Amino acid sequence: MSNPVADSSGNPYSSFGCIVTGERLVGREELLSQLTTDFCDNVQSVSLVGPPRIGKSSFASELFRRIYVHQPDRPFVWVTVSAESQDFSCIFNDIVDGVLSTSRNAIAGNNPTIFQKYEQPADDARESYRRCRNLLEVANRCKVRTLVVFDEFDAVRKFPEAGLGIQQIRELLYHPNRFGLSAIIVSRRRLKLIERWVPDISTLAGVCPGYYITPLTRSAIQQMIGRSRGRIPEADDVIDLVYRTTGGHPWLADMILHDAWKYGDVAGSVASTVAERMDYYDDLVSLIRREEEDLYDALLQLCIDNGPVEKPGSAAQLERYGIIRRVDTSGGFRYQGWSADFQEYLQVLLRQKSLFQVWQQTEIAVRDLIENVLRENLGEDWLHQISHKHRSLQPVIQEAR
Repeated sequence: MSNPVADSSGNPYSSFGCIVTGERLVGREELLSQLTTDFCDNVQSVSLVGPPRIGKSSFASELFRRIYVHQPDRPFVWVTVSAESQDFSCIFNDIVDGVLSTSRNAIAGNNPTIFQKYEQPADDARESYRRCRNLLEVANRCKVRTLVVFDEFDAVRKFPEAGLGIQQIRELLYHPNRFGLSAIIVSRRRLKLIERWVPDISTLAGVCPGYYITPLTRSAIQQMIGRSRGRIPEADDVIDLVYRTTGGHPWLADMILHDAWKYGDVAGSVASTVAERMDYYDDLVSLIRREEEDLYDALLQLCIDNGPVEKPGSAAQLERYGIIRRVDTSGGFRYQGWSADFQEYLQVLLRQKSLFQVWQQTEIAVRDLIENVLRENLGEDWLHQISHKHRSLQPVIQEAR
């Protein structure tokens, strides 16, 4: 990387990776406006889904803020779900605390003793749910409607009795006229996929329509570059380079622009952040492969082989996530990774996968050859004879059986 051309203090990209607010949040206005109106007019719930660091929490935070501007007396509760929380009691206790701190007077009226039963948090998850449920019902009768953001909701899969907790949240959201609860659920995985890990539950996804937070447009990247106030030129070649490299991913773009502002060299910043981008792609592909193997296979088949996929709907799901995009061709269209950079990564990944398959196929062929030769020379009980003659191999043979 080149040496700094000037003092880097005041870098407008210095807090990349944190919640984005104000002028830093670009390219989301249409959906933000739509959902702000919907939440202000109705008691409803939504799910915000997208790959890591795409800006889901930033979007939820801005939506949260806009609704508050219109309805400042409404209880607003932000719950960051964490595996360290251990169970759902923390979640339900947080909701109760949020309602009490915001709307105590509106709910109490002439009966201030109504809150005595809610003053002490419940340690037991079931009791904390009953306490939360009762308070929401009381609040709703007083025309107090509560909004909760469940950030990083994926973590509930690791909670004990996760199925019961998800069922309880679903019950609260399923009866808006009774409990007056709206929710914004933020997660990397689709709710349906989260619930797949938890058997025998009614679907939470059915009461929370999903909205996918995807990479930004080229014009939004131009807006991000504009925050440099001339330090990074808004020339077409600069915009194209950042957009082609990041595909509009805001965190990747912020990372590149941070160094570009500091060192005065966009091309150099693109080159110097290769390792960080590869780490991000590794984590993303590992997440896909671990959670949805069919999507991983479809990703390579669509973007590299340009062939059909085995499971219907895989292409559409990858498009919803913003991981692939369509490119028009003379014969129709083809798929590629959301950025030129990610497309190149997939090509390398396929070569590695192909090499592994060659080794795997070679191993199987050699094993079959050895087995056939031994069967021809020793007969069908060759395995017993080998085991008896070479006792040191018995543990290995027993394991293979």
